[in-house]
Amino acid sequence: MAAKFEASSLYKEASASSWKKTEYSFRSVIEKTFIEADSDKSGETYADELIVNGQIDLVYQNADDSKYKFTIVDYKTNQKIEPEIYYAQLACYRKAVSQMLACAESEIRCVLYYLRFAEEVDITEEL
Repeated sequence: MAAKFEASSLYKEASASSWKKTEYSFRSVIEKTFIEADSDKSGETYADELIVNGQIDLVYQNADDSKYKFTIVDYKTNQKIEPEIYYAQLACYRKAVSQMLACAESEIRCVLYYLRFAEEVDITEEL
């Protein structure tokens, strides 16, 4: 699986980057966050602030001629390709990177890399 990733365009872009971090830990405050109600409770609720801790598999600065300033890559080993189940996770990652690196969320590309399939899925537009 690692060899296939090393042959990918994501790996080549990250390797060529002047700034990259792997297993990049973060703590971020997310404001006005929607919290889904448990199935045994009725209604929906919002939190004014939520503190999120996490670790991003890979984040790197893109080349100057790229549409985006940074790319976040999250590795997945799932049996199926189901990017929609990771939208909220990557939205939190993007918010955190935006805060830490002082750039707009719209300047950050988000990609899931499914190691089992050697396939990248860009979910930037879904977030």
